[in-house]
Amino acid sequence: MKITRLRLNNIKSFKGEHSIAFSKKINLLVGKNNTGKSTILSAIHNIQESGQKQFSLTYSEEVGRIEIIIDELSTKLRFDRNSTASYTEHLKNSFKSFFIEPHTENQMHCLSKAGSKDLLGRIRVDNNYHYIIPFLSRRKTGESNHKIEKNHAETIKLDFSNLAAKVDRLDNSNAQPINGIFTKACEEIIGFQVSSVAAGDGKEPAYMIYNLDNIPIREMGEGIINMLGLIVDLCLAEDKLFLIEEPENDLHPQAQKALCKLILENASKNQFIISTHSNIIVKSLGVEPETKIFHLTTGFDDVIPKLMVSTINEIGKTKEARIKVLEDLGYEFNDYDHWAAWLFFEESSVEELVRNYFIKWYVPELLTQLRTFSAGSLSKVKSKFKDFNDLFVFIHLEGVYKNKAWVVVDGGEGDEEDVIDKLKENYVNNNGWSDDRFRQLSNHNFESYYPQQFQEEVNRIATLSKDAKRKAKAALLHNVKGWITEDEDRAKVEFETSAKEIIDILKEIKDVLK
Repeated sequence: MKITRLRLNNIKSFKGEHSIAFSKKINLLVGKNNTGKSTILSAIHNIQESGQKQFSLTYSEEVGRIEIIIDELSTKLRFDRNSTASYTEHLKNSFKSFFIEPHTENQMHCLSKAGSKDLLGRIRVDNNYHYIIPFLSRRKTGESNHKIEKNHAETIKLDFSNLAAKVDRLDNSNAQPINGIFTKACEEIIGFQVSSVAAGDGKEPAYMIYNLDNIPIREMGEGIINMLGLIVDLCLAEDKLFLIEEPENDLHPQAQKALCKLILENASKNQFIISTHSNIIVKSLGVEPETKIFHLTTGFDDVIPKLMVSTINEIGKTKEARIKVLEDLGYEFNDYDHWAAWLFFEESSVEELVRNYFIKWYVPELLTQLRTFSAGSLSKVKSKFKDFNDLFVFIHLEGVYKNKAWVVVDGGEGDEEDVIDKLKENYVNNNGWSDDRFRQLSNHNFESYYPQQFQEEVNRIATLSKDAKRKAKAALLHNVKGWITEDEDRAKVEFETSAKEIIDILKEIKDVLK
C-alpha cells in the first residue's frame, strides 16, 4: 500500500486546493518554518488512530477537505470500526481514497470508485495492523514498559514506552540478517551497540560496558531514544509509511548520513515522507532516482492582504533547481555537503551507465559518496578537471579532493595517452597526487564493454564517419538502456562480465573511501 496523492483544500495555510503526487519511495518536504510541512505530515497521520486531531480551516473559509489517494488497500490493515477481514476485503475491491472534512465532525470516510461515501474508523495501531510509523518533532519519552510481549512489539506508541519489546526482538545473534543490520545501524547512527538486559519485570535497552555492567538507554538523552526508536522500526518495517519530521534535530552530520543510508536501504519496501531543513538529508536522500523533493513557500493572499498562505511545488531534477532550494533556506555555497569523491569520464555514455546502473548494481555503498561527471569529450577532460580542482581549492584554500577524484578515459596511444600524461605531470609530479587516479581503459571505445549481443553493431559503427558514428552511438546507447529496462537482473549479470574493468575501478574507489 502506497500513498500516491494528497489533496488539501482550505486546510490551515493551504487556501484553495493543493495536490501533491508522492513518490512510492522517498519524499522530502523542504521549506522555512511555518510553511505547512507539519500540516502535510499531520493530515496523513490523521487516518490512523494515533494521529487523530481536529484540523482548523483556512481563515474565513467554511468548507475544507483532506483527501488521501492510495494505489491499493492492504488487507493487513484493521480499522477501529467494522474491523473484520470481510469488510477490509470489501473496501479493497471498491476503495478509491480516504477523506476527512474538518468542518463536519472530523470523521474519516472512504470514497468508493463509484463515488459513494462510507463512514470509516481510523486504522488501528495494535497487533501490527498499523500502516503509519510516525516520528514527529513533538514526541516525548514516556515511562518504559519492561514487559517483553508480542503485542507490545507490534503496537505503535508515540512515547516509546514499548521500546524494550522491540529492541528485544532484534537483540538476538541468531536472528540474521536483521540482527546484523540493527547492530550496524546502532553503531553508525548513535555510536554504540544496543542490547536488551534484564530490568524490573522484564527487560530494557542498554549500552553494555563490561560483563553485566550497563547504562540504560532511559538514562541518556531523548535524542538517543528517538533515534533508537526509529532504527528499530526501520529494521522491522515492511510495507509501512514513515512520517519523519526534521530527523536532523537529534543527529550530528555523520549520523545524519548513516541514517540516510539506512532509509535508502529500506525505500524499496517502505514509503517515506520526511520534512527537513538539512542540506545533508536533502542531498543524501535526493540521490535516489525516485526521490521527490517538494519546496514549500508562503506569501500574502490576494484577497486578504495580511493572510499568509502556503504553496507547494515539486522541484525538478536539475542542479539549478536544487541549488535554488538550498539558497532559499539560507545556505551559502560553501555550506553544501560535498561528495566524498568524484569520477570523471570523457564521454556521457559511460558516465550515464555507471551513474544509473553500475553503482546501484555492484557498489551501492557509493550511491551517497561518489559523484560521476562527464567532460563531454576528450578535448575537455583537462580543462574540466582543472576547473573542478581550482574551484574547491579556491573555496577551501586546500585541495579537499586530493586523491579523492579519478579521471578515466578510453584506451589508445594517441590523444588519450597524451591527456593522461599531462594530467599526471601536473597533479602527480607537481602536486603529489597518486598515479592511479589518472588512467586509461584497455579498450579504445567504451561500447566494447557492452554485452556480446551488441558487439556486431559496435563493429559496424567503428567503420562510420565521425558525424555518423556519433549518431549511431547515441542510438545504440538508447537500445542498450531499453534492453536493461526489459530485464534489469539479466543486464546486471551480463554487464558484470563485459564491463568488469570498469566495475573493478568502482570497487577500488569503494575500498579507498573506506
